[in-house]
Amino acid sequence: MAITPDELSRAAFQVVGQITAASNVALLMQSVDESLPIKAIFKPVSGLQPLWDFPKNDLIERELATFILSETANLGFVPPTVIREINNLGIGMLQLWIDDVTVEMVQIFDSNQVPDDYLLVLEASDQFGNPVSLAAQNCEWLDQLTIFDAVINNSDRKASHILSSKSGEAWAIDHGVTWHQEDKLRTVLWANAGKELTILAKQTLTSINEALTSRNKALVELLTQVEIEAAFNRIELINGTGVFPVPSGTWPAIPWPVF
Repeated sequence: MAITPDELSRAAFQVVGQITAASNVALLMQSVDESLPIKAIFKPVSGLQPLWDFPKNDLIERELATFILSETANLGFVPPTVIREINNLGIGMLQLWIDDVTVEMVQIFDSNQVPDDYLLVLEASDQFGNPVSLAAQNCEWLDQLTIFDAVINNSDRKASHILSSKSGEAWAIDHGVTWHQEDKLRTVLWANAGKELTILAKQTLTSINEALTSRNKALVELLTQVEIEAAFNRIELINGTGVFPVPSGTWPAIPWPVF
């Protein structure tokens, strides 16, 4: 059963756990109404860690802006997301929790053992000094996500932020450090860096551009106009070069840790 943002906004929730590996407070929630069972992740504003480059502490607004863009562009990358108050936890971001998923679209393999349906991202050494390869699945969905991340300027696209199910569905999560006006793209999705844009990638850019235009009024309530204009500029730059984005050279290209 598909859960809508409206249902997320109306349902009563209780805390059932905490994601202890998260850098900010992230609570696993369960809806109280058994007739509408919903699991969700809640990130309260009170649990956000201060960041020097996001001084307004507006990470939950950036998460919602990313969801709005994904939905308006008909990409469906981000699970339903809202900003709301819950009980005594205060205001925060509530996002649908996706069960029964794996992290396999980006993986680390032994050197020279990358499967044929994966593309090499980089070669490195593990903690024992053994050569390993970071690789991403060669698929159109990741091509689209690569473009999407470049436009929203995602500075923390870890492999574990890309989820997939046995039924073939996939989602992208954790978009708090996005939309910055300065170039901060840091991602594991460099497999196609510098390669010519596919037809689908160009279509994705067009859809994102139209979505940014049509939802400008809603987005400006979450982001600054300068940040939105910077996203338009990134679309123009990618269209102008005609290739998938490449690392800037002025900012670490790969997030750490990778997972």
